[in-house]
Amino acid sequence: MMVGFKPIPKLTKGFTFLGSFFVLSWMLVSQAQSQSQVLPTLEAVKLAIESRPTWLQLTPSEQVALKPIQSDWTALDAGRKKKWLAVAQRYQKMTPEDQTRMHKRMTAWSKLTPIQRTQARDNYSAVLSSPSSSADPAGKANLSEQWSKYQALSPEKKASLVEKANKAADITKTKPLAAP
Repeated sequence: MMVGFKPIPKLTKGFTFLGSFFVLSWMLVSQAQSQSQVLPTLEAVKLAIESRPTWLQLTPSEQVALKPIQSDWTALDAGRKKKWLAVAQRYQKMTPEDQTRMHKRMTAWSKLTPIQRTQARDNYSAVLSSPSSSADPAGKANLSEQWSKYQALSPEKKASLVEKANKAADITKTKPLAAP
């Protein structure tokens, strides 16, 4: 027999087993927690990759063209970014007056609420699909004619039409039109 060796009583063996069980359980739980903490990070990386390019990855000319929507850039999905990048390409070919007009419109767009933006997109789609659409040469002439007639109206008549349109619109969902 070995000197200084004492056999471990059964009760002590039980505590040793129980202690080992808790240590092993703790290790497994901490490993699971560390993996669950990694998963959101992986999802964030995936989201960051899908939402490229970031503002800093844009060329200087694209940044100039898209300056009015810079604060919204990170919230845009990949499809919207692609559309705005196409706008930035057209911007380079515009006259300075057209560039100024585009920036004013982009600034106005960036101030719209998401509901108003959706309504504007729906209205645009409705105009494109209407019989007097500008895509149709005959419809384009008709649309131009209607616009010319509207432009020729007196300010009072225009205000009257705006008021009539506001009454017809669902005011709870949209912002009333501004008088000309």
